[in-house]
Amino acid sequence: MSEDAIFAVPCELKGASLALGATHLETLLRVTLPAALSGIGTAVILGMSRAIGETMVVLMVAGTALVLIALVLGMNLAAIFLRAWLQKRNAR
Repeated sequence: MSEDAIFAVPCELKGASLALGATHLETLLRVTLPAALSGIGTAVILGMSRAIGETMVVLMVAGTALVLIALVLGMNLAAIFLRAWLQKRNAR
């Protein structure tokens, strides 16, 4: 996705920079990257979200869902286990 953002920068901008005497590296650093920065930032956020989402699925399948809930909510882990046990017991 970040590659798409870089390729979406108009060739006219790059050409104008090169025509004014900038090197390819200067064009990349001063024209291409600033123009594509929002797309690159979006790609980083989406990539991190995907990694976090897949990690959450694996952790929940592994049976650590109660531990994650405790960490997120800042609750005592023993209280969560007791609550889950009581709900199972009352469901019978």
